[in-house]
Amino acid sequence: MCKLDRPRRFQGFVGMLFPALALLAGVANFRNLGLSIFQGSQRVVRPVVSARASLLGGVSGKSDEYNNEGMEIVPAQEMTSEELFAALVAGPDKNSTGFEAAVASLRRGDAFDNMKDYKNALQVLGNRKLWRHAKGVLASMHYNKFFPDSGAYNSVLNGFKRSRRDGEAMRLLEEMKEYNISRTMNTYNLVMNTFARSRKTMPALQLLKDMSADGLTPDVNTYAAAIESCMPEGQWLQALQLFEDMIEKGITPTIRIFNGLIFSCGNAQEYGRAMQIFKQLHMMDLRPDDATYVAMIHACKKTQMWEVGQRFVDELQKPDKRPHPRAVSAIMSFYAESGDWNRALDTIDWMRSNRLPPTPKIFLEAILACERGGQGFEALKLLYESLDCGFEPTKQIYESCVAACEKSELWWQMVVLLEDMATRGFKVDKGRNRVAYKAAMIACYESGKWEDASKLFATMERMKIPLDAASYRMAIHAAKENQQMDMAESLEVQMEVHLSKKYTKAITAWGRLSKWEAAINVLERIHEDQLEPNQITLNSAVAACREEGKWESALQLLEDIHTASLQPDVASHTAVIQTMQSGNKLQLALDHLDRMKNEAVEPNEVTYHVLICACEAAKMWEQALRLFDEMRKSGLEPDKQIYNAAVLACEQGELWEAVLELYREMEEKGLTRSSATRSAAIRACELTNHQDWAAQLQQGQPLTMVVA
Repeated sequence: MCKLDRPRRFQGFVGMLFPALALLAGVANFRNLGLSIFQGSQRVVRPVVSARASLLGGVSGKSDEYNNEGMEIVPAQEMTSEELFAALVAGPDKNSTGFEAAVASLRRGDAFDNMKDYKNALQVLGNRKLWRHAKGVLASMHYNKFFPDSGAYNSVLNGFKRSRRDGEAMRLLEEMKEYNISRTMNTYNLVMNTFARSRKTMPALQLLKDMSADGLTPDVNTYAAAIESCMPEGQWLQALQLFEDMIEKGITPTIRIFNGLIFSCGNAQEYGRAMQIFKQLHMMDLRPDDATYVAMIHACKKTQMWEVGQRFVDELQKPDKRPHPRAVSAIMSFYAESGDWNRALDTIDWMRSNRLPPTPKIFLEAILACERGGQGFEALKLLYESLDCGFEPTKQIYESCVAACEKSELWWQMVVLLEDMATRGFKVDKGRNRVAYKAAMIACYESGKWEDASKLFATMERMKIPLDAASYRMAIHAAKENQQMDMAESLEVQMEVHLSKKYTKAITAWGRLSKWEAAINVLERIHEDQLEPNQITLNSAVAACREEGKWESALQLLEDIHTASLQPDVASHTAVIQTMQSGNKLQLALDHLDRMKNEAVEPNEVTYHVLICACEAAKMWEQALRLFDEMRKSGLEPDKQIYNAAVLACEQGELWEAVLELYREMEEKGLTRSSATRSAAIRACELTNHQDWAAQLQQGQPLTMVVA
């Protein structure tokens, strides 16, 4: 395709004349004449000038500067064709400056003077999976007097395929339709292979229909990719349907198609179907390759057919075989799933003897096999070997090694791994940290390594790992053995304070969730740890019984406070009263108030609030008013709920003057009156022959204003 002059825009009569002449001449594609950007064109739409900055600019995401035409300001660099291709092949990693200069030259349009070299450059970018750069160069060609054909588009589609960018591939295919660029069999196969790599079944099936609409008949490669797109679990029937359609059209299946069918059945745990297909492969005089055996190993792994799967592994490990690292990785994955760590290590030895270099994936699968088998030392050896090979450890490898060490009770090694993970920036599971450090501390304590035990305890404190009584006692004993008496004494005080707060929070939390039994269990845990609960902890336990009305348990806890030589305070007694009230034992609650006073503990606002409101609700109005008067005489100030309860108690006793008096007090103090209280006041006005007061109260006026 030749290099054309840049099209110009025409206005007025001339701008209307040229499209009309082109239409009369029967020219369907204005693009080939350089007239595609005419405003009258409906068939072909080029990117507008305002979009050139994004098309011609870099893809690094950095802010760039552009000239008046929207072009990125990139310093021009003289490069021969050989240097440009060498920079593209090297890629951005090895020679970033040269690569960016080469791509900028391609986008400016001054790299080559022929389409062939541009297509070769796009092919290099596609093969290197540099699809963003390839896409940018392809878009800029529309402005640089080079109009790409299907070969150029196919080169970019190849990059999408290698990078599994199925969405980008479909958009580019739609662009080809929009620009009326021919879609060849290779074009559709590239897009189909993109769907195969992305495991997108439905778009692949739709693409088969689009091919028929374009007058193309799918070939064996198209069907192979379509079947591979059916590999996700549950799509094996669709894969078999495609296979039958292909046979009906007289297309001879290849080994790739059989491999895709076996993988599809294996993912669906259809081992019997997979074996039938494997046997049918031999009937058609096709020879299994490494991918076939990998597919069968995968099917056996999915259905836990370990012995059968081992036979296919043996096929790959024959003396005349030199399998691809992916095949070896599949073998290791098979052993990792079965937990056969001995054979996994034998496979590593077999690779060494055959000079097959292991990959990070192979090391990971071998470590997973050791984890399943609880072989911590072997997992660590593999980790160190992978480090010696120059591979960067991943979080998954670390976690597998940590799990293997945990199963083997290699606590020190586990601690070292966890610290190394944190150093490398990986997020470490707090539960694993706690198990490892505590177990390592126990090991040091039992072996008499007091200094190491103290260091581990200090590390646990620094890392805010939850500490229990056993950890504190080991640290205290280690400090005494190291003749650090001041530290031991400090740790004893710290243990008492820290654990008391911890247990109190736990009891309170269980109480809020109405889990009183769990709260009592925490209290028992305190005794098991040989600690004495303090006043606050016991009060929290009594309060935890409140929601469920477990007043017997609350009373028992109150006796425990006496037994512990502690004096129950107002919070203790009030919590018991609240528990009795929740358990519908109001008379017991009133009796406990008398016991509380006998023990010289004065009730507080909460105590009176509970009893007054409960007595009013139980229609015990005399008791409620007695408590109300007692509360005010003791100097405590009733809140709005207590006042409302007192008003309603007066209503129950038909003490109408008292109702109006208390209502006025509430207004003067600015306390909110409930609707029931307002109704009681209105009724009191009516029964005391103050009909005008009642009418004005119904209108929302304050009683104090009415009286005035």
